[in-house]
Amino acid sequence: MASVRQDTATHNMICLLREWDRSPKEKRRRLLQDFIDQHWNRSGPELELELAQMASLFLARICVWVKLTYMNGVCLTEQLQVLYIFLSAAGRWLTSPVRI
Repeated sequence: MASVRQDTATHNMICLLREWDRSPKEKRRRLLQDFIDQHWNRSGPELELELAQMASLFLARICVWVKLTYMNGVCLTEQLQVLYIFLSAAGRWLTSPVRI
């Protein structure tokens, strides 16, 4: 059963990353809001399980987008809320260098 759940989580995460890479800013805003709604107050292990050990890939995309758009405020509130989710979960993402 765990394998099926992990396979499903992997598939969902690959779809999310692919959709993120192809989306304009309004679609990305919706993706961020969906992520916030689903993962608010999750622990690091819960987040890793739900994101199929690919949380760092999504975090990297968010950090790059913040770097590119923070001056004009595009989805900044949502971006910061997602960063808060990752930082409050304090998973292993903090051990790999992330530059903003």
